[in-house]
Amino acid sequence: MSIINASFNAYAATYGYSACRAPYTALNGTQATGLIAVDDTLLPNRIALGAQYRAGGITYALYGEAVKR
Repeated sequence: MSIINASFNAYAATYGYSACRAPYTALNGTQATGLIAVDDTLLPNRIALGAQYRAGGITYALYGEAVKR
């Protein structure tokens, strides 16, 4: 992770997949890149993640949201 803009709680993220089991073995060795944002106006804070990765010749996009603990 690296800070894009601390004033807006925006971060760049890169992570890799390994040891994935069937049916997700195509993810092994791939890397996802994306954006993480922390909404500190809510209690508890919320984290939103958007990323993309390429596996088996196909590009995938994902989005997730979580409560910061």
